[in-house]
Amino acid sequence: MRIGDLTKGGKFSSLQTAIAGARDWTSAAIKLQGLLEGEKDPAVADLAALEYMLNIDSDSDQGKRWGPFGPMFEVQGAVRPGPLDEASDQFINRWEQIAVELPDPIVQSRFSDLLWLRRRGRPDDYGRRAIDAYLELGLRVWSDEYSGYLALARALQLSRQLRDDERIAAAIEALLKFTQIGLDSKPPGIGLMTAELLADLPAKLRPSKNLSEMLTGIVGREDLDIDLTSDTCGLLAKVSASAEEGTKWRRRQVEVWSKGAADSKGLIRAYRLDRALVLASNFGFADLADDSRTALQNISDDELDLKTISTEIKIPNEQAEEYVRQFVGDDSWQDALTRFGARRAPAGDAAQNELAVREHMQRFPIQYLATKRIMNSLNLPIAIVADQDEHFDAALRERETMSIQVWGVFAAPVLDGIKDRYGAPSRADLTSFFYK
Repeated sequence: MRIGDLTKGGKFSSLQTAIAGARDWTSAAIKLQGLLEGEKDPAVADLAALEYMLNIDSDSDQGKRWGPFGPMFEVQGAVRPGPLDEASDQFINRWEQIAVELPDPIVQSRFSDLLWLRRRGRPDDYGRRAIDAYLELGLRVWSDEYSGYLALARALQLSRQLRDDERIAAAIEALLKFTQIGLDSKPPGIGLMTAELLADLPAKLRPSKNLSEMLTGIVGREDLDIDLTSDTCGLLAKVSASAEEGTKWRRRQVEVWSKGAADSKGLIRAYRLDRALVLASNFGFADLADDSRTALQNISDDELDLKTISTEIKIPNEQAEEYVRQFVGDDSWQDALTRFGARRAPAGDAAQNELAVREHMQRFPIQYLATKRIMNSLNLPIAIVADQDEHFDAALRERETMSIQVWGVFAAPVLDGIKDRYGAPSRADLTSFFYK
């Protein structure tokens, strides 16, 4: 069968229509979904392949849970598409047919990569075909898109896994070109993202000289805000040719925030001083850390212009009393205490709590992007929450703490109710009850 025969009513015609002009795999999936003719359409397998979300950060929460390809949707424990390692033979057989018959780089990158991960046929062959397709996408098809960054990053990742030196070199060269294109854009966010990927490579692979020249060229540009300027200095420190040069760029990174604070007011000033303090402390610049700490301590509450915001949940008395009566009952204090002890742990079900927090982070991601400080009852900082794993742990602790506090409101009235209804049992009776 010739490739051209597949475009007009062929078994892969819907897929080919969907990928035409697609800006990424997700947009192709959305278009393909509108072309399906019911759940029994064979192209459902094609849709599943395109719906997987590529994640190149193996240390991220999604990377640890799902690997390189995670679900597009995750709601109350249900995911779509299903986990890649549970994909049916029917799906995988069709993916193999597609990988053989359709040479388009969008197809080859996704379907060959999935087949590499499922170790079908000659996995190394699928892996190399995926790499070549990713390189074509990043350099020629999506050369100024975020999807192009993902494609090239995945090409490098696969090349290193296959220990293919030729393709490793090609991927690094392609990423350098992509970096330059991104840095020439205004603002240069995607260029800095790509530069960071390359700067984090092992020393023997890291193109430090190229990156240093590119990054030095954008320092001081007007379209760089304080965050991008800080990121640029941090990257230049990573790729510096000497420790002395690296120290210079790290001090400059701290000074970006302290100088930015001097030009700011209120919470913005406090935030920038806090960033300067954290960086200075991490880098070991005691003088800069002391300056930032002193400036922070001198900020008054009036300068911050803070307002107290609180919420209140009211539980009708009759509902609260009915809840307590369910534990007290009308039988015996032994049965009442059994009901009291059989209640789930005050913090709630651990698995359900984790699932609820993950869903909340997916639905409202913005509130988990900024670094925040956790304060104790004396209004002293006890933790700094920065990355996604730290935000997850903090949100989980907050949810469990709230659950314990809510149960604490009812626990004492339940015990009092048992005592009032049945009288106080003797120590001997309690000892016998708990140890029987």
